[in-house]
Amino acid sequence: MRKCLIALVCGLLAVCACHLEGSFTTQNSQDVVTISGGKLVNDNGVVYTVSEKAADTPELEEGKRYLLIFNILDKYYNIAVTSVVPVEIVTPTLASETEVIAAHDPVQVQFNWIGPQYLDLGLSHYYVEGSDCAHAISARYSLSDDKKTLNLFLYHDGNDENPSARKEEELKQAGRVVSIPINEWKPSVVTLTLDILGKDDDGKNVVERKTYSTADAI
Repeated sequence: MRKCLIALVCGLLAVCACHLEGSFTTQNSQDVVTISGGKLVNDNGVVYTVSEKAADTPELEEGKRYLLIFNILDKYYNIAVTSVVPVEIVTPTLASETEVIAAHDPVQVQFNWIGPQYLDLGLSHYYVEGSDCAHAISARYSLSDDKKTLNLFLYHDGNDENPSARKEEELKQAGRVVSIPINEWKPSVVTLTLDILGKDDDGKNVVERKTYSTADAI
């Protein structure tokens, strides 16, 4: 079963079989699925069948991941899809002690799930309207000597389009969902280091690096 890495900001409603005990229907459920063989499969192996969908939902492509918002109609996981959000798969590369990474723009974690295959993150970040900045998200990883702890490092290249460098009235916010594959390592503990927006002693906006660990999550 999946759990939260950053417990205080977890807001996504996980869907698994145990949630359906005593009731076969749910409203406004959310889950991340992979399209495999034309089927919608979540990371626990639950297969959903789309019985209804909103008119503006996009076609789902083989091999891609999506965040779905839906109603479960019965115990067979027939669902009515109300919203579909494409998920970016961000494959981490090995961290280098000599590599200097300039991408340190902050993100805010709106939700997070971690399971045996992926770390899923719902993120928001600032941007300047009309900017040609791609706001790329990338990741690095390292392993502890005993191979049991996987350390992930998330980077957002936002060209300083954030309140630590720009006036807030110049900025807007965008949301996105990313999945970081972790099944290659099958770690016992996962840590995630990323940049968030904080305040210094004078109340000024600053970018801070924070590290979260599944060992600390409640």
